[in-house]
Amino acid sequence: KLLWEFSVSINRFQFVGSETTMPCFFAVSLQPTKKESKSVRLLTQYSPKYDLDKTGPLVLNRPSVFYERKAFRASQSELGKLELKVAMWKVSRWTFNSYHGVTTRSLEQILSREPNTSMLLQETLTEADREEKKKHKRPISDVAVVFGEVILE
Repeated sequence: KLLWEFSVSINRFQFVGSETTMPCFFAVSLQPTKKESKSVRLLTQYSPKYDLDKTGPLVLNRPSVFYERKAFRASQSELGKLELKVAMWKVSRWTFNSYHGVTTRSLEQILSREPNTSMLLQETLTEADREEKKKHKRPISDVAVVFGEVILE
């Protein structure tokens, strides 16, 4: 097994959902693609709350660092079975926060791409909602784009 270092920072958020504004926060995690796997797993890291709107991107003065040079051991073949997951949570004033959007990318993909990247988050749907959209041939909507740096070395 090889020793890897993993870093994730985000410096810009762009809201592209249907609402005009979105109070939200982001959760970033490194986890196995299959839930029963006992391989590498890093604790989920959370951003502060942001108020995103459709007028333009929210550019941070300093990047929000989620992981900084986190070390782990994995073979080259295991990288395809590990994924970076970025989730968007909609903040609710009166009830529970709701899981609003998500994107994943395997570490194998991250290794073969440039560190500066953008990730498109798509809305999260229940199985029933997913089937309804499929039945009416409607695509799954995009809700946000995050821009940042993902380094695996």
